[in-house]
Amino acid sequence: MKSVYAGWVQEWGKGISSQLNLNFALRHYDDEAFLPAGSSLRLYLGKQRKDKIYSTNLMLWKRDWHLLGVTPKLKFSWKQQKSNLSTMYSYKEKNVHLIFEKSF
Repeated sequence: MKSVYAGWVQEWGKGISSQLNLNFALRHYDDEAFLPAGSSLRLYLGKQRKDKIYSTNLMLWKRDWHLLGVTPKLKFSWKQQKSNLSTMYSYKEKNVHLIFEKSF
C-alpha cells in the first residue's frame, strides 16, 4: 500500500485548538479477487482488486476544559474507499467521536 499523509495542529484564540489530518492511499492486491463459496470453494472474479482510499479527521478541543488532567475532545472523521470492484468494496463512512484524553 502506498499512502500520503499530512497533518496540521493549530491553537486559536479563546483557548480553542484543532488538529486536521488528511490521507490518501492506493492499495493494490497481487492475487485475483474471489468470493468464498463454501469451505474450500472460491468464485474468482477475473480482476485484481485496486482501491483508492481518502480520509480526513478534524479534532477540536478547548485547552482550559479539563478535569483531573483529562481533556474532552470532539473528533469528526470521514473516509471514502473507491474500488474497481465497486459493488463489493466501495463505501463511505462518517463518524463523530467524543474522546477523553489524558497526557502524562
